[in-house]
Amino acid sequence: MPDITLHTLLTRILVLLPIIAVYGFTLSWAAARMGDPGPSQDGRATLNPLAHLDSLGAIAFLVFGMGWIRPLSIDPAKLRGKIMGLIAVLLAGFLSLMLLALVAALLLPWVATAFSFSGAPLVGGFLVTLARLAVAFAVVNLIPLPPLAAGQLLASLSPRLSELLAARQVILGLVMLALLATSIPGKILAPANEELLRFLSRDSAMVSTLR
Repeated sequence: MPDITLHTLLTRILVLLPIIAVYGFTLSWAAARMGDPGPSQDGRATLNPLAHLDSLGAIAFLVFGMGWIRPLSIDPAKLRGKIMGLIAVLLAGFLSLMLLALVAALLLPWVATAFSFSGAPLVGGFLVTLARLAVAFAVVNLIPLPPLAAGQLLASLSPRLSELLAARQVILGLVMLALLATSIPGKILAPANEELLRFLSRDSAMVSTLR
């Protein structure tokens, strides 16, 4: 179990909100552009983070730095390209968090000069955490296991399987929490996370800060 301080917990709460807002909105927007208005009709095409909040996913994020949003009702049969359309939607969500991480990284040098001596470390720390955890959130949600976003790929194999998984969302969330608690996913995904952060932060000083 990670050693979570009060400061870490508060920072992750603040970071969680923009991450799930951007990710949930982008997935809904992309699904609509690809032909399935379902998520938008469900009120998910919004930047209100509460519309995308999943309680177990939030707990996973606060404790392990990786989590998930409330599942979206995406029907691959309605998407242009079917499964390929679903992959495009998932990639759009991934890229939206890469962009969020990039913006956070690019703001770091500005923060150092724009804020006071006492304020710069606080804002800078927030941006570093936002960049790192946005990348971690994006990468883990590429794993095709529910309740992660790419779990939609597994659910798309058959209507029966989709119904079965939808009926067991809480159980699947608890299983994912237990899996994250083993630290195995974090260790496996860490190299990919670091490479993405290095790619987004080409400036050597920025890379050193984000690592």
